[in-house]
Order: sequence, then structure tokens, then C-alpha cells
Amino acid sequence: MARRPPPGAPSLGRSAGRVDLLPLLIIVTEGGTEERCVKEICRELRIPSARVVVAGSKGDPRNVLKVAKDERRRATRGSRRKGDQPEIWVAFDRDEHHHWSGAIQSATSQRFNLAVSNPCVELWGLLLHQDQTAWIERDVAQRRLEQLHPGYDHARHPYFDHATVKAGREEAHRRAEQLIVRAKGVGDDFGNPTTRFHALVARLYFLGFRWAKLNGWKPPG
Repeated sequence: MARRPPPGAPSLGRSAGRVDLLPLLIIVTEGGTEERCVKEICRELRIPSARVVVAGSKGDPRNVLKVAKDERRRATRGSRRKGDQPEIWVAFDRDEHHHWSGAIQSATSQRFNLAVSNPCVELWGLLLHQDQTAWIERDVAQRRLEQLHPGYDHARHPYFDHATVKAGREEAHRRAEQLIVRAKGVGDDFGNPTTRFHALVARLYFLGFRWAKLNGWKPPG
């Protein structure tokens, strides 16, 4: 069954002319957890697929950066608006990647927006529920999330529950920002535990609210 637009929403035809008023986001993720979360947020907020391109499950950070670079080149070449540069986001984990630091430096030098997590994006999932200020192993974060987060199972269903994301995102944002401040205070900006996935989530919600305003309807949530 086709989804009905929210009450008072304009038809697709009336919305089509406003699409280009939004920036173009290209989001490249290491795994499927981040990819699915991004797509569910975009679906909830009715963000046009023409303005958010998601390339998910691209593997280690070096391949994420390669795909991001290729996607930016492709989008820039095909742009109809002169000077319209896509906004690139890369999401990957510290995990056990030996080239983590190099990937961070490369992404920064290419002016990619970072949605990276140390040790893993499940840290952001924990922050939806509680503070996490102590250093934490990846597998510990995943096991703890299985206890706290509805439906999450790292082996069988490694995805965030969207209702929980929606309810807890602002508190998770505050906690993530505090972790970054602490990390910078000890001279390790991307140390364990830190995550910047909250910045991508906030950007998507901003985009969704802007789209709703352009079209004259009330954004969900």
C-alpha cells in the first residue's frame, strides 16, 4: 500500500520544484547499521531521495573514502547548478583498523564530514540510553546494547530501533558532544569513547525540518 502524505502536505508535483532548494548529501558508510539508520530517518522525514544519496556497507575506511571521492566526482560532474558542491559524509568505526588515523586525516584533508565512532557506532546506540564515559571494547559495547536496545542483536539484527532513535537522539547528541570535549581535553580528539554519528543524525533532522517548512507541513516528532 502506498504511503499517504501527512495531513496538509502538498502533492509530489508541488514539492518537486522545491527539491533543489535542499543541499545534496552523499553518505558513505562502512556497515549496514549506519546505512539502515540513515535511510529510516530519511523515510520518516520524507527527505527526497534526490537530495540524499546513501552508499552503504562499503567495508574498511580506505574503501569508504574511495567510494566517497568517486561519488563526489560523479555528483559534481552531473550537477545542473554551477558551483553546487555535494556535502559528503563518511561513517566508519575504529574497530581494529590499523589505518584508522590515516583515514581520519585523509577524510579531513578532502573536507569530508566525519560521522566516525571509536570503538564502533554501537557507542552512539548506548548513548541513546545512558552515559558512557569510560573506555570500552567493541564487543562489550555490542553486548551491552543488546541488553538495552529494543530488537538489537549484533549477530542476527544489528540495527537500531527507529522509535528509540527518535526518542533518544537529543540526549545522545548531548552525551556525544560531552565525550568529544573530554577527548579534546586530553589531546585525543577521536579517542575511545567518542562518536560523531550524532552530527550526521542532527544534519538529517535539520534537513527534514527544512523540507517540511518549504512545503508547509509539520515535521514528524
